[in-house]
Amino acid sequence: SDSVRKNIENNRGKDIGMEGVLFDKMDRLHTLRVHSDNKVLGPDNDDAITAQYSVANMAGKNRCKSHFARKFGLKKNPLVTFIGDLDANSGIDLVNDILDDLMDRDISLLIVGKGNATYNHAIESWKNEFAGNIAWINEIPAEDKIRRILSAADILLIPAKDDRNLHTLAMRYGCIPV
Repeated sequence: SDSVRKNIENNRGKDIGMEGVLFDKMDRLHTLRVHSDNKVLGPDNDDAITAQYSVANMAGKNRCKSHFARKFGLKKNPLVTFIGDLDANSGIDLVNDILDDLMDRDISLLIVGKGNATYNHAIESWKNEFAGNIAWINEIPAEDKIRRILSAADILLIPAKDDRNLHTLAMRYGCIPV
C-alpha cells in the first residue's frame, strides 16, 4: 500500500536491519490487509459456536463458556486453553512449569491436542490431580472446533512458535493470546 511504502521511505537512514532489505525490494513489495473485510468469519456470524456475540454485546461469550464448562466438567472460572501438538517443541513443558500457579489461582485449563505416551500420561495425571480444573480433548481439532474452543476461552497459551496464526483467531474471538 502507499502508506506502508511512504513509511518505509521515511525511515531511510534509520536502518536497524530490515529496512535495507525492504529498500532493495521496494519495487516488488506488496502488503496484505489482515481482517479488513467485515465479512470474515467471527463470533458475530459464526454458526459453529454455541452463541454469537460481538464487542458491543459479549453475553454470547459467557454462554459459550458456560456450555464448555458443563460439557467438560470444569468450574466456570477464567478458562485458559492450550491448543497444539503435545511434544517437546510445542511448549507444553512450559505449561507444566506454571501449572501449580494456574491451579493456585483457581484457573480452568483446557488442553487440546495429541501427543506421545509420555505427554498423554502427564496430562492424565494433571487431570486426576486437579479434577474439575483441567480437561483434555485428545485430538487435533478441525477449525470449526477450534473456533468453538476460542469462543469459550479467556486466554490462549501459545508457549512456542505457532505457524497456524492461532493468536489472530483468538483475538477475533475475544480470547487473549499469551
